[in-house]
Amino acid sequence: MGCAEYLNQKDWEAIHLYLSTKIDTFNRYGAMLQGDLGEEIAYDIAVNHLGMTPTGFAPAKHGLDGVFVDDKGRTVVIDSKATTGNLFQLLHPTVNNGDQLTNDWVYANAGLMQRQESAQCIGNNKAIGERVQQAIENQSIRCILVHTNPETQVVRAYERISEDNVRSASSWQEIQWK
Repeated sequence: MGCAEYLNQKDWEAIHLYLSTKIDTFNRYGAMLQGDLGEEIAYDIAVNHLGMTPTGFAPAKHGLDGVFVDDKGRTVVIDSKATTGNLFQLLHPTVNNGDQLTNDWVYANAGLMQRQESAQCIGNNKAIGERVQQAIENQSIRCILVHTNPETQVVRAYERISEDNVRSASSWQEIQWK
């Protein structure tokens, strides 16, 4: 199913209801929950609206926000942002591993998932990190950014199609909330 085909009015109403409850929580507890809010919404969008299968990935405080498998068996890395700022300015260069969502950044974070001393090496993350690195080496990795604006409740998904090219993966910005 294509990106433009998977959401209907009922889907949007369900997302709106979901976001409304999360926004109320965000307003009560502030920025402390901002990352958690974005990750929860990204997970929900990936599984319930994009039809991806969870891998059992356990997110840590820093690094990748989600790892899934798409309907063609490809590994999909998801990064989430919940902010009112300029999204693409937030995909900034990191200290050691280049710009977020580039192959170098994803590969380095997948490596941390495999190191015993790393906070990212929890649960089944070691095997998932190996899978992510293999997908990069095979040039079959997909990287998707899910952006949630907590003020407007607009959710947008973007897919990286090359190291320096990102395209909108949905038309969610055209939602009219009731």
